[in-house]
Amino acid sequence: MSSSAPTPPRELTLGVKALGSEPQCSVLSELTFDFAKESWLLSVALQISEVSTLVSQRSAWILVIDKGYPIGSIGVYPALKDGIASTFPHQARNILEGASAGWRSGKLCLDTPFGRTMDRSHVNDPIGDAEGRLLWHIRRSIAWLTAAARQELLAIGDPFELPQRPSSSTYGLSASRIVHDESATTYSVWRNRTGFGRAKLVPLYGIDSTLIVRSFMDLAGSTIREWTGRSARTEQSNEIAGIWWIWPQPIVLAPWECPATWGGLRSVSRALRLDLDTILRQVARLIRGKPGPTILLLGYPIPDHIGNEPSEMHWDALLLPQLEAGIKQTPGFRANEMGWWIRDRRTTFSDGMVLKYVSVENWSEDRIQARGRLPVLLRDCSIAIVGAGALGSVVAELLVRMGLRHLKLIDQETLAAGNVVRHVLTLSDVDLYKADALRIRLLKLSPHVDVVTSPSRMPTTAPEVHTLLDPYDIVIDCTASNEVLASLALPWWSVPKHFLSLSVGVHAQRLFAFSTFSNQFVKSDFDGLFDPWLQDEATSWAREPEFSEGAGCWSPLMPARHDDITMAACVCLKFLEATVTTPRACPRLLVFEQQTDDLGYSGFSRIEKQAKRVDLLNVETEPGQLVDR
Repeated sequence: MSSSAPTPPRELTLGVKALGSEPQCSVLSELTFDFAKESWLLSVALQISEVSTLVSQRSAWILVIDKGYPIGSIGVYPALKDGIASTFPHQARNILEGASAGWRSGKLCLDTPFGRTMDRSHVNDPIGDAEGRLLWHIRRSIAWLTAAARQELLAIGDPFELPQRPSSSTYGLSASRIVHDESATTYSVWRNRTGFGRAKLVPLYGIDSTLIVRSFMDLAGSTIREWTGRSARTEQSNEIAGIWWIWPQPIVLAPWECPATWGGLRSVSRALRLDLDTILRQVARLIRGKPGPTILLLGYPIPDHIGNEPSEMHWDALLLPQLEAGIKQTPGFRANEMGWWIRDRRTTFSDGMVLKYVSVENWSEDRIQARGRLPVLLRDCSIAIVGAGALGSVVAELLVRMGLRHLKLIDQETLAAGNVVRHVLTLSDVDLYKADALRIRLLKLSPHVDVVTSPSRMPTTAPEVHTLLDPYDIVIDCTASNEVLASLALPWWSVPKHFLSLSVGVHAQRLFAFSTFSNQFVKSDFDGLFDPWLQDEATSWAREPEFSEGAGCWSPLMPARHDDITMAACVCLKFLEATVTTPRACPRLLVFEQQTDDLGYSGFSRIEKQAKRVDLLNVETEPGQLVDR
């Protein structure tokens, strides 16, 4: 393969030529190709009129341009020579990585709003525009430089952000991240609190390579606050010790850089009038001679938007060195706590020693469910799903992804290979109980859900059914089984429950959604509403060829694809939400059918039975009276 320099494509030369229209930009080099990065490089100088101690009026930059220009990425980096050396907001950590290539690591964040230009219209990268795209990046860079010189990259009302943390590592830990669950609710625990204390970190069952901060304690061992997610059941031998320390403000070196060394951390502490070494000496006394790792959690309050009052505690995590006693004493000092600290201060905690950051993430419900969640009324409900098959498994997964906290799965069947085509489980779960295997999957989706299982048949006596389902506010049947419905009808509950029965027809073209809010599930109510539809389903089934999985005991298979099951499950969630939000004592059955138009599938629409329709469709009835809805 030839490594000779390729000729720049015409689109890119047009883009470079267009830079001549920007008087604040000077092109300093020809286009060169970097074979390692498979990108084009262009050196430019940018001129601004502002005067600043950290941003010179003229600075050099390297553009790293994807070979597919005008498609692909474009990075604007400070040049190693005559480039800016500080890190600012809306910029990657600006250090000497990539120095051999002639630029620093501080790529500018140009495709997001900054400062006084938070309008998204300012960040519409003209991808595909050969003549305009490079020019857009240059003009955004000039705007960024001007805002940096004026100290206007962060403006009042902007969403609060923190500088990029140094590269983290596991440093031999059993986990690649530490997780906490701070929110506006838990912030009340920390408001006005100072000093330091102890913490316990443990693995979170079901989620690999993750440590949660299970508890924060004072130095005497009294609990300050605990993890609010699901219970972390673990052996004491799996616990990792932690030390927490509250700082009054974000730990940031001016203008906007996270400290990378103990010396940098000392600089921030002095600016905030804290004595780092006094605290470190006390911490050293707590951990000296103890085996295993210790995590130092540095916490500080942050607001949601710049200019607002703090509303959340943020945590950084450092792996503390293991400190031993009585080894390599400093000459002239005794083998005691004072001597050991002087040794550690000159070596382990010296200004030049690099901080060992461990990745930290906030997994509070407000954070990880911010993109979409169930209403709090439904999140707080406890739900039992009977039937962890195709429809039940998708409904369960949707509920957990949307924030449900308490779920029970009841199913006595094991997973077969043929189930996988429309089940959320995989071939690695074959021969496992569906309920148990589904529980493991669901625990990986949320740190806040508790899932319990009953991998057995539905009981057939009223006391057993009552014991099984009494703790749950909502019972959802996804079995399409008359036997299960008969069992549900046995007990009477002193507190009314929401009962739902969800099932699909042939090819999942229809969805049958039954609900009632009552002290008892009355099967005759269900039968009276559902039976008129059975003939339609029987007719549809009769038109189908016989489906089977091969030789053996013949059992016809229900034809339905996973995409149809998933769409039906989405309708089920909307039906459930409406049912719980507006409870109705009278039983009702809603039937939804897939609709098509000239463009193909257009969604599920509610349909009503045409034959023998009841005229008074909107009349409320008592349980036991039948109205076809």
